[in-house]
Amino acid sequence: MALKYLSLLPILLLTSCAGDNSSSSSQGYPEHDYSEIEHLKITYDQSFSISDKDHFVYFYQETCHSCSEIKNEVIDFALKGYLEFYFIYATESIPHNYTYQEINQTIGSNNVDDIFVMVTPQLVLIKNGRIEKNIIKNIYIEEELSHYRS
Repeated sequence: MALKYLSLLPILLLTSCAGDNSSSSSQGYPEHDYSEIEHLKITYDQSFSISDKDHFVYFYQETCHSCSEIKNEVIDFALKGYLEFYFIYATESIPHNYTYQEINQTIGSNNVDDIFVMVTPQLVLIKNGRIEKNIIKNIYIEEELSHYRS
């Protein structure tokens, strides 16, 4: 009896490891490139001044694996105009006063030096001139964007 189940073990192992290498978020969105959002790129010091309306600021790096996983979804969202959306290419020269463990301490701030926590990807919702949400991790960014799509 044990030999019967043992022969199924290689099949189970192969099927559990043979996943699609693309993230679930890239499915269903067209392939995009950062060149499509050149008109939406800003510098970090424009985060609050770029618009009086509620808007997202998205920090990314082209070499960031996590950013690549959600790139198509984020660019698609920005191009469809669900909410004003701006992109900032994250560099080490951008001030960061908080670690990602302290990200919730940035909520309510209107100080540009508090906006970035040196983690990419990072999505910031600026509402009424203050940080309303500061989000890291793909799953939480995807969840936030999904609220505006429906």
